[in-house]
Amino acid sequence: MVAKREVASLVATEKAISERQLIEANAEVIANVRMEHRGDIRRARELTNNLFDELSAECADVPALRKLAELMFSPDDNGRDKLNEIYHSIISLPERVKSAKALSETLKNLVGLERQAYGLDDVQPNKTASQLSELMDDLSKE
Repeated sequence: MVAKREVASLVATEKAISERQLIEANAEVIANVRMEHRGDIRRARELTNNLFDELSAECADVPALRKLAELMFSPDDNGRDKLNEIYHSIISLPERVKSAKALSETLKNLVGLERQAYGLDDVQPNKTASQLSELMDDLSKE
């Protein structure tokens, strides 16, 4: 009878240890995924901001871009320069507005994803998610 209790106790202990290991492994996987998501979002925001800077530089000196188009002008036998026509359409106001709109939409989506990744919009923050987020922040400091 005593041996039976000891075996049952050992089995229960091993089961508790394996459950704890499973929980810890799952928590680590979740933490890694969240950290990857945060990194991806950060890189996408940096890229979007770089593209905004590029667009800003383009908009700052449109006359110079038009002058460049004149210097590049190289018509074919029919008097057309398709490359120059494409260049003019790219530097045109509607195209710059379209780019600004697309970048703004991208940034809006990325900010939403970032807020979600950091749990900033949770009405009632999940205690486990909050603890996990704190753990990830602590790990990233190391």
